[in-house]
Amino acid sequence: MFKAKVYQYSNINGKENKIEREFDNEQDYQNFIQNNENQSMFGFNWGSLREFNKYLDDFFDRKLGYDFGETENELPYFENSPVDLSKYEQELRKIENDKKAKEAKKNQLESTLSKLREYRKKFKEEGKDDLVKNIDSDISKVQEELKQA
Repeated sequence: MFKAKVYQYSNINGKENKIEREFDNEQDYQNFIQNNENQSMFGFNWGSLREFNKYLDDFFDRKLGYDFGETENELPYFENSPVDLSKYEQELRKIENDKKAKEAKKNQLESTLSKLREYRKKFKEEGKDDLVKNIDSDISKVQEELKQA
């Protein structure tokens, strides 16, 4: 038994566009998708429950801020595989996400350090020694965090 529903709504500059269709026949659904390829939401084509579950996992991970993205090392799903690879794929995505987060933190710290050095130079020129001392302290903190990153 096949059931599918396609719904899309957009409102661009007051121009509304709404598409809503239900399908009981897979061939009709496939024809509709092919005839509306330019509609990005119609790109979903779940051939199995496992693929649909993967889509939902990815969707909720992204909504919760775990944007793992697609990786080159992602293993394909095999319908008849005796082993469920999804748990390994999820762990691999978590590892990649951790690497990206560490790199982003390092970039942020380097940017902060650069800004602090600029401020220090300007305050030094203006004779604001109290601010220079505070900035020196903050520079030390940021450098220590960079060593740990």
